[in-house]
Amino acid sequence: MKRANLRSTMLLAVAAMFATSLDAAAQSVDIGGQTCSNNYSLYDYFSNGEYIGSAWEVDGVSCTANPGAGFDYDFSAPGSGGGTGPATPACRSTDPAVANTHTDALAVSASTDIKSRPDYRNREYGALIYRDAGGALRMTALVPGTATSVTFSLSQLGVTASSIVGIVHNHPYNVYNTSPQELQINLNPSVGDWNTAAEMVAHGANPNVLQLYVVGTDGALREFDYNNRAAYEPRRTPQGYGVTPGDKVPTNLVATPCP
Repeated sequence: MKRANLRSTMLLAVAAMFATSLDAAAQSVDIGGQTCSNNYSLYDYFSNGEYIGSAWEVDGVSCTANPGAGFDYDFSAPGSGGGTGPATPACRSTDPAVANTHTDALAVSASTDIKSRPDYRNREYGALIYRDAGGALRMTALVPGTATSVTFSLSQLGVTASSIVGIVHNHPYNVYNTSPQELQINLNPSVGDWNTAAEMVAHGANPNVLQLYVVGTDGALREFDYNNRAAYEPRRTPQGYGVTPGDKVPTNLVATPCP
């Protein structure tokens, strides 16, 4: 995207989050491969009065398989660009390699969602990947933008800047199909994209783990380490255009539960 606008006035806002119980039971149940017994409830979660997702909460139980995995699913908020069913299992691993692979898989999911939109070649969409209060890697619902930008309202998304580990968005082909050079340079994050990431870092995001993911004008998803900005940033010089492409993310990655 040409410019990615982050509303700094939203960065320090504390979202008022609460949950309401929809259903409850006291019996054995298989949830995502786990057999859990005792009380469990399905909760709807709200932030600032807006629905942001649902999840099964299990308290005081014994579960086979990996505790914390299987019943811990992300949901996309209705009307926010995603579906209403379960998306990806949670991953709480702090091992850099495991966490990065899971983050890549979430980005692949976002890329697939973006490219399923009929107007994605004319409009930007974006999502944030973050760690929730319990340490699980999560992804927000897809945020629709304009032809050249996406605005992430952190308070509405229920995300703090310090929790963000990834930013995913696309550069629409039809917007940048003005020359071969523009198509090439928009395979990478723009100056505005890097500046948005820098603003997140200034408000607490970890620069050592923050990744920028771009669905480029060629439709491929690429990954860019925040700390390698100098290598990746597009350069317009008197001699022409030059970019160092990011690594393509394998499209067959699937998010799986991890401890």
